[in-house]
Amino acid sequence: MAATNTKRPYRNAVSRLALSAAVAAIALSLAAPSVLADDQSPAPLSQSSPAYQAADAAYRAYGAGDYDKAVEEARKAVELAPDHEAYKTLLKNAEAARDLENSKSAPSDSVSETSPAYEAADAAYKAYAAGQYRTAVDQARKAVELAPDNADYRTLLKNAERAANRPPAAKASPADRQADAAYAAQRKGDLASAVDHARKAVRLAPGNLSFRLLLIDLLNGQSDTAAALAATDQAIAALGDNRELLRRRGVLEQKSGDQTAALADFSRALELPGPAGAERQLRLDLAAAAMATADPLLAYRTLQPLGDDAGYGVWLQRGTALTAMADYDAAGSALVRAGALAASEAERADVAAAEIRLAAAQDGKRQARAMFAEASQDGSLAPLGSADIAYLAASVGNKDIAYQSFKDAYDQGQLRGAQLIDAGYAAVRDYRNEEAVDLFKQAIDQADAGVFPLSETERFNLRRQIGDVSRQWGAYASVIYGTSGISDGYLSPAASAGEVMQVGTEIYWRPPMFGYRDGRTVDLFLRQFTTLYDSLDGPVGASTMQGAAGIRIKPFSDYNFIVEGARYFKIGRDSRDDYLLRAAISGGFNTDLMPEMSSWWTGQYFGEVGRYLESNQNFADGYAQLGRSFKLGGDDGKFVLTPYLGIAADYNSTDANEFALGAGPGLKLSYWFRENKYEAPMSHIDLNVQYRARLGGDNRAQGWFASLGLSF
Repeated sequence: MAATNTKRPYRNAVSRLALSAAVAAIALSLAAPSVLADDQSPAPLSQSSPAYQAADAAYRAYGAGDYDKAVEEARKAVELAPDHEAYKTLLKNAEAARDLENSKSAPSDSVSETSPAYEAADAAYKAYAAGQYRTAVDQARKAVELAPDNADYRTLLKNAERAANRPPAAKASPADRQADAAYAAQRKGDLASAVDHARKAVRLAPGNLSFRLLLIDLLNGQSDTAAALAATDQAIAALGDNRELLRRRGVLEQKSGDQTAALADFSRALELPGPAGAERQLRLDLAAAAMATADPLLAYRTLQPLGDDAGYGVWLQRGTALTAMADYDAAGSALVRAGALAASEAERADVAAAEIRLAAAQDGKRQARAMFAEASQDGSLAPLGSADIAYLAASVGNKDIAYQSFKDAYDQGQLRGAQLIDAGYAAVRDYRNEEAVDLFKQAIDQADAGVFPLSETERFNLRRQIGDVSRQWGAYASVIYGTSGISDGYLSPAASAGEVMQVGTEIYWRPPMFGYRDGRTVDLFLRQFTTLYDSLDGPVGASTMQGAAGIRIKPFSDYNFIVEGARYFKIGRDSRDDYLLRAAISGGFNTDLMPEMSSWWTGQYFGEVGRYLESNQNFADGYAQLGRSFKLGGDDGKFVLTPYLGIAADYNSTDANEFALGAGPGLKLSYWFRENKYEAPMSHIDLNVQYRARLGGDNRAQGWFASLGLSF
């Protein structure tokens, strides 16, 4: 066949052959196992690292045929991670593909597709694609000899000679093959198989850091934080402290909610040598952990070495730390810098959220709520996740959006560990008690499963919250001896002129729909008092039985203040019909069981005022004590003994001497019971004995006082 009209079609055919051969060779080189020894492979980079991102961009550009872009990005990856041979190979292959692609437009003599030169070149390209580089050299040399002016053939010969002279790759070890299989399974989405292969790679080469990091990342990718943490602990135990391992463990600890452990690991990692390019992210991680552990000064100081030329993330974190330090002007300036550097809608949303938190800290929640509403309406916060929106809404007091956003995050499977607790409290504030209890219980279950750490004190407080939120009824019973007794704040008869012994009982119901609303309570009760002894020879026994029915309201979440209205009705002939209005306040510290402690200081106070409307009787009394509690039976004991000093005062408008004041030492023994996995002890019995000396007023202030009470 004549050579006419064959130049351009032939040129394209040759270029396609050349390019396909190059692609095949590149694929082989990228798929080949590492030639490094098992214990010398460089650690794989985090997906958030600049080097990884540049390499990823290069691979994508290569796959799209944009070889100039592939060369540019691959060169960046090599500069950022010069120890990673894979990135160097990527750069070489991208350059080769670019050169071959560019040769399409290079001038070259036409050669007939049936000429011996073409046939030799075709054989060379096919041999090259098959990895038969010596054969490729022989055939390419023949093609060059037959068509010495053809640039493609000369390029082919040069590439074939280079490939033929390359040292042979070391045979892949069993550990390498397992790691390669793990990567292949990961690309297919078979994470379970990937984890299995990665575990085998670690067992075969326990000193290989890259294999251990691969296993950690795969476990974390499966959201198995506990297993990922265990694998990290094992890696550190085997290889010693390593910056990347400590950083990975810190990130996992943050994810599981153990911010204190994360802070320690990030701090230790920063002390160890490592790539300069990785220090910025490590400092950001450390600053975040410092903020989570309420140490904004440490967060700010951690970021200082990054200087004024730091990027968006550093300025954002600085602004957050300065907000917590109450340096509001500096915080505002830092957030302005962060906003100017923000390069995406997501980053601008983070800055907007930080500015809202700054407003809440600086000027109160009113302005912050307005900013939050405006940002929500104009879409500024749209890039934030549901959980982020929930926390932001909670910080400005928007309980409705906080609850709904937490619910959305839960429905999307985004909540784990301590986030479930936060979501539970958001549900409590929105009066979703059943949902709150369910979230709290899930948090306890996850803590038991090792998903996140929960100290004994935190667990106890959570169990106490479950009990408070879920309680729908209760009862009190007491036997009180003295003139004014020792009040429990709920069941307290008015003071007597003489020494009396009275027994009282109460049962109350807390309506499910409105009985508990974020710490505010409404109780409907029935109670009775009966006098068993009277030093003034007054009536005793069944004839003194006094009945009462009423309502008790605790109107504030943060203060233990109650108001009560009751109808007193006759049961015994010596009781009365009347109406009682009463208000009481109480408080203290360390009055509950204290987990992880065998002894502790404790104090409490109580005060009330009341009026019987029909008999025009006014009364008031107050009581305060300070003591030291000792847990009997070790840290898990349920008996608590408390020696204390107490002072009491009472006023009764019907007594000849209306006022009395006394003080003295006392001893209290408590027993706590009725608990389960999810609820702290719901009931306790208290035996309380005190001797008081009169400090002022009537003689009824002195003598022995005692009570035996049951709170069920």
